[in-house]
Amino acid sequence: MGWDEAALVEDALGARAPMPKRPVGALSDYHVHTCWSDGDGQVAEMIASAVDQGLPEVGLTDHLVPYDPDDDYGIPHDRLAAYVAAVREEAAAAQDRIRVFTSVEVDYAPREWSHLVGLLAEQRFDYVIGSVHAVDGKPVDYIEKMVLQNWPDGDELYMRYYGAVAEMAATGVIDVVGHLDLPKKFGRRPGPAVRPAEDAALDAIAAAGVLVEVNTSGLRYPVGELFPSADLLARANERGIGITFGSDAHEPGEVAAGFQPAFAAARAAGYGACVRPSDRAEVPLP
Repeated sequence: MGWDEAALVEDALGARAPMPKRPVGALSDYHVHTCWSDGDGQVAEMIASAVDQGLPEVGLTDHLVPYDPDDDYGIPHDRLAAYVAAVREEAAAAQDRIRVFTSVEVDYAPREWSHLVGLLAEQRFDYVIGSVHAVDGKPVDYIEKMVLQNWPDGDELYMRYYGAVAEMAATGVIDVVGHLDLPKKFGRRPGPAVRPAEDAALDAIAAAGVLVEVNTSGLRYPVGELFPSADLLARANERGIGITFGSDAHEPGEVAAGFQPAFAAARAAGYGACVRPSDRAEVPLP
C-alpha cells in the first residue's frame, strides 16, 4: 500500500498537542537530546539541568531518523510511543518548576520521509525540528575525514545540502529548521557560488512559515561559531523568518550553553524577539 503523504502531513500537523499560553522569558532551550537517542543524560537529568539554570521552558527533541538496526543514533521506531510517555511523565513531575515540551528532531531523508511523517502522525508532539544530516545517504557532519572523502567539492556539498533544506521546509511537516548551515561544522566555508542555494533555502523557509533556530552547538565544534552565521541570520531577518534558540545539548552541562552570545547575535542581525515554537508566541529578547 502506498503512502498518502498529503493526508499524513495533515495528520501530523493536527496531532500537535494544544498548549496553554502563559508569559515566559526568552531564556528557554528548545533543542535538547537525551539517552533515548544519542544523548548521555536521562530525561530527568536534562530537565533538572534546565531547572537549575532557571529556564522557564525546555524542549526535549531526540532524533527520529531512518531505521537502522545497527545504529543507536535515533529513537527506535517501535519505542517512539515509549519515548513520548517517558518525557510526559517527567514533564508532569516537573510542572511546578518548568514547562517541558515533548518534541523531536526528524532527519530529512526523501526516500524515508513518508514513513517518518507517518510516525510523527502517531504522536502528539508539541513541535518538530527538521534537520538535514545527510544528502543521498552521505553524512554532512558526522566525521570530518568521512565528510571530506564523500564531498571533496565543498561548494557541491553546500548546494546539495541547501537544496535538501528547501525541500524539507516545503513539506509542511516541520516547525523549526535545525542548525541551518551545518556543513561548516569542521570549518569548511561555502564559496560565493553557494549564495543562490542559500537564498533559495531561506525563501522556502519563509514561504513555509518555518522558524530557524539559533543553535549554539557550533561554539563547541571546530568551526567555533553559531549556526547559522551572522550573514545568514541577517538575511533570515530580512525575509521575516522567526527564530528560536537551542543548545543541541547532549549532556546536562550543555543545556542553554552559549545562549548569551546567541542573544547578542540575534540582536545584531536585527531581531528584537524570538518565537516560542509550541504556540508561535513572540517573546522579547533579553
